[in-house]
Amino acid sequence: MGTKGANSQMEVKMTGIYTAADLRTYSLDQLYGLYRRFERDLIESTGGSPERRIALANLENVSHAICLRYAFHNHLRRGSNRNFKPGF
Repeated sequence: MGTKGANSQMEVKMTGIYTAADLRTYSLDQLYGLYRRFERDLIESTGGSPERRIALANLENVSHAICLRYAFHNHLRRGSNRNFKPGF
């Protein structure tokens, strides 16, 4: 997928909560971009607002996706023969 496709993929879902299935198709760079965006959303939101709850949920989901991505790549580097696949 080229850069244009990657950008349009991130623009599709501007509000709401990103699920594990949504995040599975994002590259690590895209995940970091989403994380930065949700950090800004969190800073700009007011306490107890729906926007703040959405930003917190998205930060948690993106963090989890990033951790799983690193775990999968570290697994591949170690050359383990177990059947480990990234997923949720």
